[in-house]
Amino acid sequence: MPEFVVPFRPKRHQWDALEATKRNLVTWLCAGWGAGKTYALVQWCYDLASHGTWGDGLLTEPDFDTFYDVFMGTWEEVVPGEGRVWKLESTNKGNSKQLVVRNAGRNHWTKIYIRSAMNRQTVKRIEGLPTIGWWAMDEPANMICGHIAFEKSMSRARRPNVHGHNPGLIVGKPAGFNWLAEKFGIETDHPPQAYTLGYNTKPGYFVRAARTRDNAENLRDGYDADLRAFGDLFAAQELDAGIVRAEGLIFPNWYPSFHVIPHAVALRLWEQVRRKAGGVDWGFTNPGCNLPMGLTGDGELVVIDEWYERRRQGEEQGAAAAHFRDVYGVLEWHADPAEPGKLDRWRKGFDWNGRHCRLAVHEAVKHWEAGNDLIRSLLSMRHGVPHPHVVDAAGRPVMGAPRLYVSDRCVHLRQELGAYTQRKVLPGQPPREGAEGDDHAIDALRYGVNHLFRGSRMSGLKVDI
Repeated sequence: MPEFVVPFRPKRHQWDALEATKRNLVTWLCAGWGAGKTYALVQWCYDLASHGTWGDGLLTEPDFDTFYDVFMGTWEEVVPGEGRVWKLESTNKGNSKQLVVRNAGRNHWTKIYIRSAMNRQTVKRIEGLPTIGWWAMDEPANMICGHIAFEKSMSRARRPNVHGHNPGLIVGKPAGFNWLAEKFGIETDHPPQAYTLGYNTKPGYFVRAARTRDNAENLRDGYDADLRAFGDLFAAQELDAGIVRAEGLIFPNWYPSFHVIPHAVALRLWEQVRRKAGGVDWGFTNPGCNLPMGLTGDGELVVIDEWYERRRQGEEQGAAAAHFRDVYGVLEWHADPAEPGKLDRWRKGFDWNGRHCRLAVHEAVKHWEAGNDLIRSLLSMRHGVPHPHVVDAAGRPVMGAPRLYVSDRCVHLRQELGAYTQRKVLPGQPPREGAEGDDHAIDALRYGVNHLFRGSRMSGLKVDI
């Protein structure tokens, strides 16, 4: 890296992002206010232009005001030698800009083409560029045509080099659910802890979050606290670099990429299970659901499989439970007490397809709010605990793991956990009356969880994990 006259004090999140560009197609430094993302962007652009064999590059800004006020303001502070080391030129009758940087290693000038994405016409100018070796985008969530600029930048970055790839660096905050989150495959699937540590959301796409407090030593005292006065939603997105999730979710910390594991991995965890139980939600017109689950010695809950069917009699649902008993060793089931006739048939036994089935089934503890609290606590991430399946870019287990794992066979449970929402509850109305979305698998999960944690030291079935 070059030596700067003005001291640049990179923090861990900045170096992580810069290093990740060496091995990834696109790197996103997802950063909040004051996190130092522009310093990292300047460092990267100057490094690639002034050293090595990357070739010419492209920087896309939301508009030229942002380029002058933010990027160039930082560039002039950090990079010395205007005229001797770098110069800013106008091209295309003043409609386009380019930074020209002296490449010390190869004794020539490297171009950084500057473009804006304020409208389709300005983005179209990217098409006329020569092929480039690398590219960058600054605050793409603020760009009117950012998704088009992203595609065009990728298409122009194909200049051959000794490094074998043409990297891209994106810096800036997210803006709720937007095209950038979709390109990286983040959407609702990844917890903040994952990309705060740095995470490949899909092959070649790396995200490293940078929170405002990560750069605290370079900010004035109280900077973070003062901005939090704008509210929790602002803080989550602008300061904590969080992709703000849909409001009203009952399980807002449900992230399929971390909580859903391949069935083979679930079976390995199942070998550590010490207590087993099944949850049963009756159905006929609505779907019925059986969920076998188990609690490991470390307090991790594993939901190993799912039966979820419409228009099935209680005996057929019982036969499915008997199958799970034989396969997974789940000997007792906890079912909605609203159907005493079905409970009685399971207990007394019944014949189904030439087989006599008799099951140990109990009336479930139905505490709705307490059960939801428990599920949310089990979904919470534990720092410093290796995940059994998710790995980082270096192939090491991500040091963050929940206490609830769901086998990928549980298709309907996965769907319900991500869509179950809470609408406004009228005065005097039970909270459950405000819930929207299918909850048949969630009910079965709640019944099993309430039993497995009943009688524990966790008062009222609520836990703080």
